[in-house]
Amino acid sequence: MEKKLLIVDGNEYEGSELKRELWNTCEVVWARDIPDAIEKLRMAKEPFAAVLSEWQVRDGSGMDVLRFCQTLLPSPACIFVADCVDVPTAVSAMKAGAADFLIKPLNPVALRETLNQVFRQKASHDITTNATPTAIIGASLALQKALNLVRRVAATNAAVLLVGETGVGKDLFAQEIHRLSARANRPFLAINGAALPAEMVESQLFGHERGAFTDARQRHIGYFERANGGTLFLDEIGELPPGTQVKLLRVLESKSFERLGGDTTICVDVRIIAATNANLDMLLRQGAFREDLFYRINVVTIHLPPLRERVEDIPALVELFWQAHHPAPRLGDDVLAVLQKYPWPGNVRELRNFCDATAALYPGETLNLRRLENYFIPMIPPRADPIPLPARCSSTSANINEILHQCGGNHSRAAELLGISRSTLYRRLKNM
Repeated sequence: MEKKLLIVDGNEYEGSELKRELWNTCEVVWARDIPDAIEKLRMAKEPFAAVLSEWQVRDGSGMDVLRFCQTLLPSPACIFVADCVDVPTAVSAMKAGAADFLIKPLNPVALRETLNQVFRQKASHDITTNATPTAIIGASLALQKALNLVRRVAATNAAVLLVGETGVGKDLFAQEIHRLSARANRPFLAINGAALPAEMVESQLFGHERGAFTDARQRHIGYFERANGGTLFLDEIGELPPGTQVKLLRVLESKSFERLGGDTTICVDVRIIAATNANLDMLLRQGAFREDLFYRINVVTIHLPPLRERVEDIPALVELFWQAHHPAPRLGDDVLAVLQKYPWPGNVRELRNFCDATAALYPGETLNLRRLENYFIPMIPPRADPIPLPARCSSTSANINEILHQCGGNHSRAAELLGISRSTLYRRLKNM
C-alpha cells in the first residue's frame, strides 16, 4: 500500500505545518473536520494507510474517525493527538483500536518514527489479511444454492433478508454480498439490534446532536450517515423496538432522516441487508414486528443452511479453522464420522470453537474418540425419541421454562419455538 496519510485538524495552520514536516515521509492530505475527513476517506481512489487526528475536532471527536475507519477495507490505522488527556481515555481509545495516542508538542523525529512503524505494521497486517481465505467454503448443494443467490443479488441494489439459525455466519454472507457489489469500495457497517439497550438503538442508527439527551455531550454521527454510499447490515432486526421500526421504515422509503435533537434533513444512499434467526412470521402475528417494514426488507430472502444440512463441508471447515494453529491436530476417521453425525446446534460458530479448543489441547496430534471426551460440549447425538412440541408457543415466563425443559435445555431450539432470538430468551430468563 502507498504511504498515504490523512491529517484531521481544525487548525489550518497546524495542519499545514504537519504537512510540511511529513512531506518526505508519506503523501499527506488535510481535513478540517469530521465530515470533511469522512468524505475524503470515502472518496479516496487509493486507500489511506493511516489517519493522524486531533482527539477533539470540530463537530465530534477522534472516535468518530476511528469508527468510520473500521468500516473500510482495508482499514486505515488511527493515531490520536491531544494537548492533554487522562489515562483512562487514552486506554479506552487504544482498546477501541487506535494505533497510538500522542501528546503535544509533537517531536517531528518521534512522529516520523511512529508513522513509519505504523506503516510497517499496517503493510504486514494487510498482507496477512488478504492471504486469509474466506470462511464461506464448501461444496455442499445447500451452501452452493445460497451462494448462487448471493452472487445474483449482489449485482443489484435490492434489500436482502438473511434467514438462518444462530451461528450459520449471517455476517459473512452479508460481507460477501457487499464485496461482490458495486459498493465494494464504500463502507460496510454492521449493527446488532439485540446487542444495544432499546434507548440507544436510534442514537446509534441515526446519530444525535449535542444536548439531545442527558449524556449527549457532543454530536454523534450514526450508522446510516457513516454508511452513506455503502452497505448497512442490520443483524437481529427482529429485536428493534417498535419506535425504531417506524423511523427505519421512513428512512428506507424517503432515504433521509434527522439526527436525534436535530432539524437538518440528511439524505443517504445506503443498501440494507437485514438478518434474523427469529420467526418473523410469528412476530408479525403477535404485532411485535411491522408488516410494512417486513415487506421493505424482504425484497430478496436467502435461507442460510445450518451445518447439519451441509455435513460434507465439515472437513474443509475444520482445515480452514486449524490454519491459524501450528502445529494443527489431525482428524481420525472415527472422529470425522462423529462430527458429521453431531447436530451442531451452534452451527459453524460451534464448530470453530471446537477447532480452537482441540488445537489448544492436542497440537500436532491425531484426534480419536477418547480425546473427544475432553471437549467442553459433549459430542452426544440427539435423542432418538424427542418429546413432541407444539408448532407455535407463546413466550410467557411459564411457557419459557416448560419449553426449555422439553428441549432438554437447548436454548437455540427453545428460542426458535418461542419465535424469539436467543439473546431475547437469555434476557427474559435473567429477568424471571
